[in-house]
Amino acid sequence: MPLDPSRPLLFDGAFGTYYYSLTGDEAPCELANLTSPDTVLCIHREYLAAGARAVKTNTFAANPVSLPDPEQLSRVIAAGWSLAEQAAKETGARVFADIGGNNAETAPGDYLAVAERFLELGAREFLFETLASFDEVLPALGLIRERVPGAAVYVSFAVSQDGYSRRGHYCRVLLEAAENCPLVDAAGFNCACGPSHMANLLRNLGPRRKPLIAMPNSGYPSSINGRVLFEDNAGYFAQKLAALYEAGAEILGGCCGTTPRHIA
Repeated sequence: MPLDPSRPLLFDGAFGTYYYSLTGDEAPCELANLTSPDTVLCIHREYLAAGARAVKTNTFAANPVSLPDPEQLSRVIAAGWSLAEQAAKETGARVFADIGGNNAETAPGDYLAVAERFLELGAREFLFETLASFDEVLPALGLIRERVPGAAVYVSFAVSQDGYSRRGHYCRVLLEAAENCPLVDAAGFNCACGPSHMANLLRNLGPRRKPLIAMPNSGYPSSINGRVLFEDNAGYFAQKLAALYEAGAEILGGCCGTTPRHIA
């Protein structure tokens, strides 16, 4: 589905940190697709009510490393897809199969396996996010394009304030690799940075050839009584998201620490 040139595509915000703030449940939030589906559905609906026009499935860490039982992994992905679809149909929003970064040696095969499961479920829009490198997702991107030539495939990298990923790749190099790849429809950054630092990175990139993604954290976390918390700064975040749009981002959203208030 092409982007509307008159306005940015607004995604939802964080799932894991918001789920924890609501429930205090320290288990992987992806398991809630099976154990607490009403909560997952409620979170999707809150983001949609806040104005999001695209939602990510609650499957960021649903991969063979985090969930080594193949049967459980399959069920978690299927339930995550079904819940996001159910919520999105109520507003006509887009649903993106969310595949999070994986730093294991098995990452290429893991991405491939998760993409395969989503394709079986009927997914046609994909977000590979919080990536530290690009080459590892290429087999999965190739499979998606082979099975569904018209699929929407977005790729997003996690880079620090100085622009480097955990693998030591510079943001401009990562972005150019993704933009030069015919398998990718849009590319950009999420997580790791707060919105102000991400805006600075985007301003230094110059014009881009493909739609640019920006989904920063709400800011930077603090540790209080042993718990990692993000400041409630929805107004500040909204101002900086506008700055990211002015810096060239056409696809916007939130990552760690953001809530429906930030998206609203």
